Amino acid sequence: MYIDLPSEMRTNGQFRHLITELVKRIAFLEPKSQSDPGASDELNTCMIKLYHTCNQNAGFLVPYFFPRYPFEKPLSLSDRPFSYAMFHMQMGGYTVTRASRQIGKSTTYAARQLINAHILPTFKSIYVVPHPSFLDTYANRMRDMERSFRFYQQHKDYRQNLKFKEYPNKSQIYLIKCLTDTVEARSKTTDELLFDECQLLDTELLPDIEQCQKASRMPCTIYAGTSTTVESFLEINYQYSSKGIWVIPAPGYTSDSVGKGWLNCGDENDIIKAIHTDGFVNPATKQQLMVHKGHWVHQDRLKMEAGFIGFHIPQVIIPEYVYKPHKWREIIESYTKYRHNMKKFIQEILGIPTEEGQREITMKDLMRMCDDSLTYEQMKARAKKGYYSHVISGCDWGGSDYNP
Repeated sequence: MYIDLPSEMRTNGQFRHLITELVKRIAFLEPKSQSDPGASDELNTCMIKLYHTCNQNAGFLVPYFFPRYPFEKPLSLSDRPFSYAMFHMQMGGYTVTRASRQIGKSTTYAARQLINAHILPTFKSIYVVPHPSFLDTYANRMRDMERSFRFYQQHKDYRQNLKFKEYPNKSQIYLIKCLTDTVEARSKTTDELLFDECQLLDTELLPDIEQCQKASRMPCTIYAGTSTTVESFLEINYQYSSKGIWVIPAPGYTSDSVGKGWLNCGDENDIIKAIHTDGFVNPATKQQLMVHKGHWVHQDRLKMEAGFIGFHIPQVIIPEYVYKPHKWREIIESYTKYRHNMKKFIQEILGIPTEEGQREITMKDLMRMCDDSLTYEQMKARAKKGYYSHVISGCDWGGSDYNP
């Protein structure tokens, strides 16, 4: 069952006390664990208890596992409270993250994979992305984080490659691409499938990839990316999910979608009303909105209970982007630049699809468009009679420097 950890910490005193005490105990035991086996055992017990208390969500353990990332200080989700949702372990069903650009998705998912590989013996996770360039970017990010991981060490008997990692507890992490075929997914088995940038994924490849998960006793599936069009694979899965939205307190304001006293950060109308040059403000009072005090509201509770959990993450719920003047100025500049084409701003900054569009054309798409029942001469005759609305020709130039 999904738990909104930041909201639970604010509203449930008993839960807050238990988590606080466990975190304090872990911090106390950590320096002692290097030389005291008893302290080391108790430390592991506390971490597992914290993990299970949060329903297999490792969000509160991130600072412990990454004590010096990225700027020689612990990595923490407290500055981005919405990120705890991305550590949720959903067995069966799926989790979908519909996000705008630049929300820290790669860092969060790399941390998730590394922590779960350490905590869960024999757990296998495959990160799937369509394009090689996306894969290289993620692999390099994970390598940087891996070197900052508290328990990072080279094992001569275990492979620690850029795109494949295995550990003494028999856990594994694969990073693969599947653009036009599933060659890199074949013969692999996994518990977790993490599809990133899946708005570009060729859905005909899915059955082959999903077979990797067939034998798992704890299957976890994650879809993530930016829905630029309403018919993308990512958007279809989000619409079928619980459709979680981040709502923040807005005293005096009445939202058409979530009612009085709240601002819906999944509604472009609410967001645009709150965008001002001097900050992200309450439309009713013009006071700064406290985005870090928001919480998730799931529009379809039945889907959430069934295990189909969705989250929408726009840039305006990131405290760093809203509270720091130079970062907010970047959003205002984007808003101004796209004022004649608001669809672009809504897609890229708010992460909300606005129109239909085309995904990348694949070899299979081209083959489906071909009609091999006609000869070249028959098609040429048709073209001369105006049968086709468009006749397109192309020239493949080999790139020679020869200039006669």
